[in-house]
Amino acid sequence: MGKVNLYDTREVAEMLSVRDQYVRNLIATGELKAFKLPAPGKPVTKKSRWRITETSLLEYLSSIGASLTPVSLKGPTKADLADSERTLARLGVTPIPLNERAVSLYTN
Repeated sequence: MGKVNLYDTREVAEMLSVRDQYVRNLIATGELKAFKLPAPGKPVTKKSRWRITETSLLEYLSSIGASLTPVSLKGPTKADLADSERTLARLGVTPIPLNERAVSLYTN
């Protein structure tokens, strides 16, 4: 099975430049699919934290017509940008091309 990227509500909020509560509201209304992940060996409780898959996040963004693609919180690499362009193309979104100087400013 392939690697699945999981994000918590805080990470998704940072990626979308919104508050954590807004992300929790999206989950509560069903607009953003998420699941609760308990601590190892523990049952799911109200205190269990929400987890959002990268696929769920991309589906939500596509549903609102957004062109954001999640990348590492440390900042995107050139490989991340290339992957983002492929993902956007798969979603039918045309990315705005960046010149080499812009790429070097925004990558690790």
